[in-house]
Amino acid sequence: MRRLLHHSISFHYPLFPKRLRYLFIGHLLRGAAEEAVALFVPIFLFTLGSELQIPFLNQYLLPLPWLLRGIVIIAAHFCLYRICALFLTLPLARFIKWIGLMKSMILGNLCSLFMFLSFYLSVNNAWFLLPATLFAAMQIILYWIPYYTQFAVRADFKLLGQEIGAIDFLNRLARAGLPMFGGIVIGVFGFQVSYAIGILLMLASSICLLAVDEVKIAFNVTFREFIGWLRDRKKHRVLIGLFGKYLDDCAIGLWSVYIFIFLGTVQRVGYVYSVVLFSSLIIAYFMGWYLGKHRGRGVFFLTGGILSLLWMFRIFVQNLWHLIVVDLLDGLAINVYTPIYDLGLCLESRGRQVFHFYVFREMLLSIVGMIFWLVIIGMFVLPLQWIGVFVLGGVGILLSLNMMRREV
Repeated sequence: MRRLLHHSISFHYPLFPKRLRYLFIGHLLRGAAEEAVALFVPIFLFTLGSELQIPFLNQYLLPLPWLLRGIVIIAAHFCLYRICALFLTLPLARFIKWIGLMKSMILGNLCSLFMFLSFYLSVNNAWFLLPATLFAAMQIILYWIPYYTQFAVRADFKLLGQEIGAIDFLNRLARAGLPMFGGIVIGVFGFQVSYAIGILLMLASSICLLAVDEVKIAFNVTFREFIGWLRDRKKHRVLIGLFGKYLDDCAIGLWSVYIFIFLGTVQRVGYVYSVVLFSSLIIAYFMGWYLGKHRGRGVFFLTGGILSLLWMFRIFVQNLWHLIVVDLLDGLAINVYTPIYDLGLCLESRGRQVFHFYVFREMLLSIVGMIFWLVIIGMFVLPLQWIGVFVLGGVGILLSLNMMRREV
């Protein structure tokens, strides 16, 4: 069926454009693994640290309060993975140029598969957290840089807003019940079964990507070009937007840990996330139609302001209903904000050097990530703790608004 959905009031758009069909499907299967499994990785790491389940680190963790123990392990994992990513990005970018974008994405999925396998094995042997960190760094380079490049190269810029809205809608449709499913699986069977499911989904995603035509990159990427990119004043607005979005993304990752501590079980975390995803599906669909006709600058700033305020409201969450209301409002606003942000990102990356843009983006995020996670440890040593995380998330959203062009 050419159109998954067809609205009767004179507007519709293809959710599976032919040139993007298998790319979309493969990406959706990968997204399913992320929503059902990877969503809970920060909680898994927090549990290992707070409950002293990492023997070779226990002597250093034991003197620390239980909350700080868990946060230190989360921060150490993501900081180390960003260090690895920073040093691997340029060599792997040359490798991507050599093998092509599609083969790289498949290898990225396989790295995610080995990451889940390493997490699976780390339940019984914590040393496997180290290869898990390395595979996490490799998958983010080998998959996400080619994915964004593929989308920018293959997208029809006359329909770009619609296509971004379509993939956002499909992502949320496919993922809606998965956090609840993942939470139940972890609660009943444990983290190992969850990671096994992630492995199977990554295999399925890789099979779909085999059907996508190969795209080769003709240009080399150098560290000198990266420094020039950072120094280019015309790029500073975009750099600030990327920096802000990363702050928000990391804060959201820690928010799942906060919900876990607040509610007490992984299953309840999954229930909350699924309720939010289901409630926001309709808005995700309508945003595809809206972005086909408008660029949404005013709406983008409005929802960005709302999301920033919601970070401040999280400071005052005192019961389950407060938490659900905040997350529902966040889910509705993020469905409007995210497609417009992604549209701005695609528009900024257009041109002959689209691959360079996403390589440099990953290097920038790695530098920011190393600093961010060290700051997070400092916040939990000091009395700031969760308030500091929420403030960073709110500031990050405001900074990310720089991604939208003035003329859009």
